[in-house]
Amino acid sequence: MKQMNPKALFIESTLKELADYRSFEKCRKALDGQKRDRSTYQKIALWLKTMKSSNLKQGEIKSYVQLLYTFKPNLPALKDELKKAGLI
Repeated sequence: MKQMNPKALFIESTLKELADYRSFEKCRKALDGQKRDRSTYQKIALWLKTMKSSNLKQGEIKSYVQLLYTFKPNLPALKDELKKAGLI
């Protein structure tokens, strides 16, 4: 297996963190938007599942999923999509 130099590893790690940040932002904007329907919740679950599979910020992702799950007003379709994605 080819080893990456430290600079390349740093760049790769930074890009993953940036992608995770953008995914958190996408989730927030989707929830703040006017179109709150099952397809929006499916996208949110997919973004979070993708972030979770990257193994970065596992604690933050778990906390965010928990926050979404207990979100008020109650969003049963969002809860369902989080469960289907294996996040709950």
